Amino acid sequence: MRKFTIIASAGPMESVLKDDKGKMKSFADVMYPLYSSDARGFLANLLRQEMINPTLYKNLPGQLQSKARGILVLELVAIFCESAEDLGAFGISFAVELYRDALSPIEVWEKLAKYGGGEIVDFYSNIQKRGPAYFANLHGYPPLKLQQVDSRRTLLRSCKQLAAYLNIIADDYLKLRDLYNAYKHGMRIFFATLDTKTPAIIYIDSDSNVKSIVFPIDLVDRLCESCEGIGQLIGAMLKWHWFRLQIAKSGSKPANNMQVFGESGDKVRNLGNLMFPNPTDLRAHFVSQGDRIAAKAKKTLSKLRPGEIIAIDIDLEEILPCHSHQLNEVIWEAIKLRPGARLVFRRVSKDGKVGPY
Repeated sequence: MRKFTIIASAGPMESVLKDDKGKMKSFADVMYPLYSSDARGFLANLLRQEMINPTLYKNLPGQLQSKARGILVLELVAIFCESAEDLGAFGISFAVELYRDALSPIEVWEKLAKYGGGEIVDFYSNIQKRGPAYFANLHGYPPLKLQQVDSRRTLLRSCKQLAAYLNIIADDYLKLRDLYNAYKHGMRIFFATLDTKTPAIIYIDSDSNVKSIVFPIDLVDRLCESCEGIGQLIGAMLKWHWFRLQIAKSGSKPANNMQVFGESGDKVRNLGNLMFPNPTDLRAHFVSQGDRIAAKAKKTLSKLRPGEIIAIDIDLEEILPCHSHQLNEVIWEAIKLRPGARLVFRRVSKDGKVGPY
């Protein structure tokens, strides 16, 4: 694992970067609490207020006021798409954290600087296919099956609500990303209005097709609320993943001051002692799931060259179309092909069975 060093200057910053004994804090202890998950929601609200009660353009002629309103809407679309991409990037990273040979906290953050647009599209395109166990890991909850009845019921309800919420975000993002790209890459944008206050934006997509989207006030409100909601969700996810990392160090910790996503999610619930298995035990559990999925595809796997390594998406119960004798090649090809998936890697034997790689 690569080391991460924070160079602290003397003065007030030492209180942020060092503990009360003067020792340098870990990467996770600094970055997880300090991440500005509320920044885009703040900007979205500023834009929304300017649309409702304009101060910058109220003295402009009517036609220019309409154009200014359209520009503000366009900026709101950009902030929403960027918020959705933030969430998707974390989702892709957290999908494999502590599972597939464990992404370290540093690698989780590195992924935010290296993800591709296609990965985000894949993440949202496949989100509706995922089950509660996937969303539990995404949010930072422990495996649902290991929890006591009351805690499991609370977390399961939260995962179902998280799935529904992400499907709404996915739908809006996939519909608006072409407009966002037309704005950010080439300014292929034209403004119009259906009436004196309802902006309509005409744009040229990546295939040179002319399209348009109307932005009534209810859509504007929803996008603004989504920017705020995504920020709150990312903040909660970071808190839970940081909590999980602390448990990995200490062994166990009661979850008495942790909030859950969903209805009444603002309430702090006493979840008691949650069961967070160590990465070794959890890996063994996922390997057994991978072996079960592979057993169903024995006939197909027997056609591969003996010794080749395969990748298995344990949530969708699919064997990915990438295989090689080199583990690293399969890992990176699988991650590129199925970003955000929880993956298991196995080696194929002569009879189509699988085993350790």
